[in-house]
Amino acid sequence: MKIPKEQRGPLMISVKRLEGSPHCLIWRIPSGEEGLLKLFEADAMRIRQMSWAELDMTLEAASMLKPGL
Repeated sequence: MKIPKEQRGPLMISVKRLEGSPHCLIWRIPSGEEGLLKLFEADAMRIRQMSWAELDMTLEAASMLKPGL
């Protein structure tokens, strides 16, 4: 059953990087359940073989291009 927004807190999900690639992530919810996080095909094509450092710099540069920043 869905809990109304006013009655629930934020859902915290832990994410762990594997290797140096943003394509490999493991997530864990508060109950302890883990799983492999898969990228959508379009996202995987967009970031290609970037490292985490390259992806972080790309996202930072994109945020600077937003109006008002």
